[in-house]
Amino acid sequence: MCLWHLDNPSKKLRLKEATMNLEQILQHPLKLDRIKKDPVIGKMDFSKFEAMPVEVQRKIILDSNDLGTFVREKRQFGARIACTMGTMDMTHIGHMRYMAKAKREGDLLILGIDTDESVKRYKHASRPYTNQYERAEMCAHTSAVDIVTFVDDVNEKGIWAYKLIKEILPDVFTAIKESYPKRQLKEIGFYCTRINLIPRQAPGSTTDICEEIATTILGYPDLVKKIEAGNPKFSANILKAAKEITRIREEKGESQQ
Repeated sequence: MCLWHLDNPSKKLRLKEATMNLEQILQHPLKLDRIKKDPVIGKMDFSKFEAMPVEVQRKIILDSNDLGTFVREKRQFGARIACTMGTMDMTHIGHMRYMAKAKREGDLLILGIDTDESVKRYKHASRPYTNQYERAEMCAHTSAVDIVTFVDDVNEKGIWAYKLIKEILPDVFTAIKESYPKRQLKEIGFYCTRINLIPRQAPGSTTDICEEIATTILGYPDLVKKIEAGNPKFSANILKAAKEITRIREEKGESQQ
């Protein structure tokens, strides 16, 4: 266990004061203008960031160079850097447990959130169910996460280009065991001191949860009518998704629950 923040309160104070974050960027027009020219960050809706609570803004770092500077400053004070990444779509208990375990590996946890575009590239055009701003804010609200940043360098096959860990060179990178093939794990190992592989922290994934919701709705005609009456567009989308899931399950020979 790392004890720098327990046995030296002055380091914790200096660590906090040195933080570079979204709140500061939004208050500096020149810095903000430069970041908006970034090919990935520049496409984002900054009004969404401005609407976030200040305590959340303070946990978000957009620019990779700023993130690298942030990490180097913290290491000067003896901080161990833990890192993980993911979609964190419709945050559930598995995500919460996962982030908590990742945080135990270091003094600071940096979380890379997949951008909406990257999720669509390697998952499906219908994903994510929750946009990148809400996913970042929800994770920033958790005590386990110290810094949130965005990851966009994931291709259609889910292969990651490692920009985040190349920039920060974490002491420990946490991942779900089946998330990366052996070749990728070996490459990730070039950029961090240790890889912490853990099992999934809950039996159901976001996809599983959404499938269960959709198929459950189909099983209750009165609920379907209620949804249709209140929000026809939402109802149509839910029913379309549920019917597609049913069709796929039937093709696979799975029984309808």
